[in-house]
Amino acid sequence: MKVTDKYVDPIEAAKAKAVAEYEAKTKQDVPGEIVDLPSQGKFYPKNHPLRSGKIEMKYMTAREEDILTNPSYLRQGIVIEKLLDSMIITPGVTYEDVLKCDTDTLVVATRILGYGKQYIAQVVTKDKKVEKIEIDLTKLDLKHVTTETDENGLLTYNTTSGNEFELRLLNNRQVKEIEQEQFVTTFLKQSIVSINGNTSATEIANYVDTKLRIADSRELQMFIINSTPGIDLSIEISDGQGGVTKTGFQLDSRFLWPELWIS
Repeated sequence: MKVTDKYVDPIEAAKAKAVAEYEAKTKQDVPGEIVDLPSQGKFYPKNHPLRSGKIEMKYMTAREEDILTNPSYLRQGIVIEKLLDSMIITPGVTYEDVLKCDTDTLVVATRILGYGKQYIAQVVTKDKKVEKIEIDLTKLDLKHVTTETDENGLLTYNTTSGNEFELRLLNNRQVKEIEQEQFVTTFLKQSIVSINGNTSATEIANYVDTKLRIADSRELQMFIINSTPGIDLSIEISDGQGGVTKTGFQLDSRFLWPELWIS
């Protein structure tokens, strides 16, 4: 859908088109960096701009500072979405087009492009104490998967019961559509593209609701989980007894502006 499709009034449509063209031109004129995606691009269709497994992002500026402190965005919980939309400069790509599994990597890249690679994280130790740990964000590992996909970025899985499913990993737009319900069936209806060659969305939904056995459901969910790439946010810290233990840290607005954040 084009930006102007949602406008009926020709004047409003013209304004929207002008804004979209201005923003596209502005993004072309700013320097950027290429970021590798955990998905390696193979979960996107062959003609998708991110099929290459790379995305271009610009450096953070005062404009992004406005986004981080926008009261309306903070109340709605959409700071990350708006920020990444501003940071992405690969033509034809928005936050909603990016796979959910690639999104955390873009958040980390945004932090690096804004403040550098060093980050002071607050972590909880094994004995429940809060410690500050300095992390080199460029050394976080990307989790790649060996699962094969077709030219449309789809996965194929045959359940123990003998049914063949074509599946997709969800992008942020699709995840947003199911976040309100949080049902397993809603997730599966979005993830399943075909069942035994049948691609009808109506029939897939009916199958999930009335015919999909719970064992098959669990198989599909585990297959999707094991086939999903990402970025490893776990870090090793001292356990206080001469050994090490693993913990993690969160990616939120504080991660993107920790030193200046006012609670």
